[in-house]
Amino acid sequence: IAKRGYSAFTTAEAAELAGVTRGALAHHFESKEVFVMAAVEHVFASILRRSVKRAARALDADDVLEPMVRDATEYFFGGDFLAAFDVLMSVSKSGSKKTVRDIGTRLRVPAEEIWLNCLVARGLDRPLAEDVVWIAFSVIRGLAIRTLLDHEPDRLQRTIEIVLEMLRDRIAADGKRDISGGPQRARPAKPKNSTGEKHA
Repeated sequence: IAKRGYSAFTTAEAAELAGVTRGALAHHFESKEVFVMAAVEHVFASILRRSVKRAARALDADDVLEPMVRDATEYFFGGDFLAAFDVLMSVSKSGSKKTVRDIGTRLRVPAEEIWLNCLVARGLDRPLAEDVVWIAFSVIRGLAIRTLLDHEPDRLQRTIEIVLEMLRDRIAADGKRDISGGPQRARPAKPKNSTGEKHA
């Protein structure tokens, strides 16, 4: 899907790549849309696990913002987000569109909560931490979608650096000059998924 787009993707191609027969694939997934939803969910779950590990490492890093922005950048500019976005725009059934949105809510929104909790654990007030996460993820998500129209890597990198500088300035303006280094802080709480269960 990431290479050819949802419309050009076929389950026959997926079966060939997986080394299974089309019949075996059809036995487990009744349609292309069902197969794709399962694939999107699997990929998003894997990405969430990566974000959890990165945020845990960031608790002891010299800088929390840079790994948070890198995590968001790798997600939104990776093929997985853009493929899921393509699926969302392409699927014909409204139920499938809702499923893609639900997967994103269940498995991507918690990544933002993980970084929010990390910033709070490092000493930011929760409202400020919420603003920092909201701004960072919203801008990077918007830049990723912008690249569908026009991809300028140098400008993109400069823009991300400007966003980091703006976030640091905003934190400093609130009197929180140092969210890096220092003694070990409390570990942030693990985010809850849509059913209220904590992620492992």
